[in-house]
Amino acid sequence: MMKKMNLVVGGLLTFLIVILFIFQIFQNDLPESTVLGSTTSETKAAYFLTSKKKNPELPHAVSNKAMNLSAEDNQTCKVIQSEWKDNDNENGIRPNNLMIELIGESNAAITPVVLKNEENWTIQGGDSDEWTFTDVKAYTPAGYRLNYEVIQQEQQAVLMLTLNYTGADPDTVKIEGRQIWQDGDNQDALRPQSMKIRLLANGTEVASERTGEQEGWHYSFTNLPKLDATGTEISYSLSGEELPDYNTTNAANMLVSTYIPKTTTFILEKKWEDGENRANARPANVQIQLYANDEKFGSPITLNDANQWQYTWENLALNQKGSEVNYTVKETTNVPYYTKTIEETDKNTVILTSTYDSTVKN
Repeated sequence: MMKKMNLVVGGLLTFLIVILFIFQIFQNDLPESTVLGSTTSETKAAYFLTSKKKNPELPHAVSNKAMNLSAEDNQTCKVIQSEWKDNDNENGIRPNNLMIELIGESNAAITPVVLKNEENWTIQGGDSDEWTFTDVKAYTPAGYRLNYEVIQQEQQAVLMLTLNYTGADPDTVKIEGRQIWQDGDNQDALRPQSMKIRLLANGTEVASERTGEQEGWHYSFTNLPKLDATGTEISYSLSGEELPDYNTTNAANMLVSTYIPKTTTFILEKKWEDGENRANARPANVQIQLYANDEKFGSPITLNDANQWQYTWENLALNQKGSEVNYTVKETTNVPYYTKTIEETDKNTVILTSTYDSTVKN
């Protein structure tokens, strides 16, 4: 009898082990979600990422600053759109603009994008324009919970942002943004290492914060009173330091400092010393490559009779990282029976002469 019971118990244990093994296989082979990079966050609490991958990352929290919404892979979209679920702005705290940042590989920030109420919270890329990103950083108003996903809509990839109102302290507000530089990647080396950001309440400075590369040029002012002593709503604005040669504007709490970098031209003339092509050895055209600091710059250009063997490169960067760029040219076409000389007649003005010599076969 005891032997029979042992067999029954052993059989049940074997059956349970098989069932658990099958369940594990089924769980590991679950397909990943077809929605790309769907993520959730909330301004007053930590948010967590969930994954259907076999080895999901552990949950992690994000501060009340910019919401960093991590996606699993590179994603591309043609349209960015946001919708607000706050009972038609019942509490009157929805902003007129929403700033987001699309982050590329290796945390390379792409130009920030501003969604506006007046544009129906939608931005459409041009015919050949699209956004590629791995992360999304969004500046959400206090009390809103943010979800995002990339969906297909009318044969276009749409980055859809959904903001659900979950409740906020009606007596305080948060002002945050980022200092943006439009200066040709600081090619003239005029950009400061840091910048002081001033917060104004009804036109009067009430706080300031210094930001720089270490902070990613981000700034944030929190727990600001929404109403003044008379119960009137306070109008907050931002102002940056005055910078020589820069023009700074404020757009959706982003301070955009613009500087037009200095440019130069490079003039090339090709001459032939061959007795008006008496030996009929002159080619119909030649290819010329421009170099900037010994590095190829752009594509080769063609010189021929049609352009009178002349070419001018315009709007070239005068400087790179604060130092003047050295431009040179090289003829890439191999022309038999000609020797070549280069004469610099002026700064960035060059004459390239080919002289016929029947003994030279190159």
